[in-house]
Amino acid sequence: MRDKGDGSIFWNARRERFIGLISVTGPDGKRRRLTVSGKTKAEVKGELVRRQKTASTSGVASGEMTVSDYILLHWLPKATIEQSTRYYYETAAQDYIIPIIGAVPLRDVEPRHVTHLLDMLSRKSTDNPPGWGKSTATVKRAYVTLRRALNYAASKQGNFLIPLVATDRVDCPAHKSKKVKPYSVEEVRKLRGHLADKKTWIGSLVTFDLLTGMRQGELLGLPWSAVNLAKGEIHIGQQLVEVYRKGDDGKRELVFFGIKNKTKTGDENKDRIIGIGPEAVKALRAQKARLMEAGLAACPWVFPQCNGEWYKKRELAHVYTRLLRKAGLRRIRWHDLRHTFATLTMESNPGEDAIKYVSETLGHSSTDITRTLYQHSSTNAQRRVLTNLEEALK
Repeated sequence: MRDKGDGSIFWNARRERFIGLISVTGPDGKRRRLTVSGKTKAEVKGELVRRQKTASTSGVASGEMTVSDYILLHWLPKATIEQSTRYYYETAAQDYIIPIIGAVPLRDVEPRHVTHLLDMLSRKSTDNPPGWGKSTATVKRAYVTLRRALNYAASKQGNFLIPLVATDRVDCPAHKSKKVKPYSVEEVRKLRGHLADKKTWIGSLVTFDLLTGMRQGELLGLPWSAVNLAKGEIHIGQQLVEVYRKGDDGKRELVFFGIKNKTKTGDENKDRIIGIGPEAVKALRAQKARLMEAGLAACPWVFPQCNGEWYKKRELAHVYTRLLRKAGLRRIRWHDLRHTFATLTMESNPGEDAIKYVSETLGHSSTDITRTLYQHSSTNAQRRVLTNLEEALK
């Protein structure tokens, strides 16, 4: 029979570990839910007792403060960051950092601890000793979270808890960007022809992305109040972001955020306005009619699911992959539809005006980014240049 305030312990079959939950009061006076894990129930119980004592007796300068206590009790509650970013860091800390180096005293963290963390996460589970076998992107996420936390601890805002930042002496894992392979004009025509024949629910969403190059989050978070069909304009001021975090019961839950976009000057209150052509306007009118037929005329979102709720990324990816397979097209990422829009626009409209238009439409901070990403010679463009050269030399 446990007393009130002792926390709770349960077995997590997926992780094959005991999980302990406890609510403690931090130095800021706020109650926080802490999560610990261990191989045995006794280990978890002892850690819960230690966490409870540390939270109630230690100040921010306590030498006994561990990495886990610092991240969950001191850094995350005080950090001035977006709520979605806070959940992103919290999940990375609870899932990857704390289980491996969470018990290390904060002021004792050295480069070897950071290297151990990255090695454990990246090593395959079949190796000896076994590792977690996570992707490079996941390993980098853990590194970035730890680096941000330690930088705060070494700053004036963090009361100079540590003199040196261990991550400064360990290189960040290199994440290889996937090669962009946008669709050609012929492939886009084939896809649009398939969408016109099948009348799929996400047809308007895919078509609109091909015609505007908007980010997936901007499309899913687009309200009808931001659309002006008469003027052919869209005000892009927010995007939908989904984050998985641990709830009070220790289970992962999905949280949606509508976060404000920032303009080139960093102004969050100013929308990005893009113009749309007749085909895009036609796609929006068709989408509005489709929503009315489905009894969703009052839905504030332009591209909801057929039940009126937001799309989950995993569900949308599944439907999208199946769509490409049925259309007989090679599989590309959803984000590559944005690349397809930019590439085909610049290929069909050479010159500075096209570069500026694509840059403003995509929301790039400068045209240099647009040039770096998209101003490359395709096979068709090379063939046109060589043909013109041969004609000139005749």
